[in-house]
Amino acid sequence: MLLQIITRFNTAYCNTIDGVSKDIETSELCGGARICYIFHEIFYSTLGRIDPLGGLNTLDILTAIRNSTGPRPALFVPEVAFELLVKRQIRRLEEPSLRCVELVHEEMQRIIQHCGTQQEMYRFPNLHERIVDVVTSLLRRRLQPTNEMVTNLVAIELAYINTRHPDFTEELMLHRQQAPPGLNNLTLNEASSQVQAGKRTKQLATERRSSAAPVQRSSDALQEADSSDSANPSGFHATPDIVCLFKLSNQHRYLV
Repeated sequence: MLLQIITRFNTAYCNTIDGVSKDIETSELCGGARICYIFHEIFYSTLGRIDPLGGLNTLDILTAIRNSTGPRPALFVPEVAFELLVKRQIRRLEEPSLRCVELVHEEMQRIIQHCGTQQEMYRFPNLHERIVDVVTSLLRRRLQPTNEMVTNLVAIELAYINTRHPDFTEELMLHRQQAPPGLNNLTLNEASSQVQAGKRTKQLATERRSSAAPVQRSSDALQEADSSDSANPSGFHATPDIVCLFKLSNQHRYLV
């Protein structure tokens, strides 16, 4: 009889977690359904609300980069600074993970109160109380190792930053595709030079369009001087080569 009561309690507890219990609640989630809700709704939404860049500003990032390079100015973004900032953000995952463990532990304790028949509880109250104490004590003893496992999982992620992870590589390629052409494989100084050169090119194009009319008028004047010797008492003849050089000189003076 004693063994049968313990076996029925064990079966009822497992069935409640698996969702195959005979007495299914319709008013609220319980057992395995509640644990599933904790993982996929509460824990998931909590992680989704964590801003990957939360607590970081431009000054913090620049300070970390400068501190990791010492007296030398940074040519590239140092990996030491990158890992330092990333690890600080990864540590923020530990608190919601431990909170998830706590919620699951509370639900597993609540399941104990719904296991066992009322008839057996009234008939053997001391036995039922003892079963509840043993199961509660077992869950309490396993809580600390579970928290340590979660802490170790976070420590594992902190120990090695995998920059070849597919998600990391995909984000890097997307960033490079959005960058201006020719800036993917450049250093910081080279990239800055390219940007300045692009701005200068646009400025030159604007100046060329605005100066196209005066240059054309000057060229027409030289051609008129070449066709009329009387208009040039000094004997200067504007040959086509000279006109071409004049045009080139007017163009190149903007490129210096």
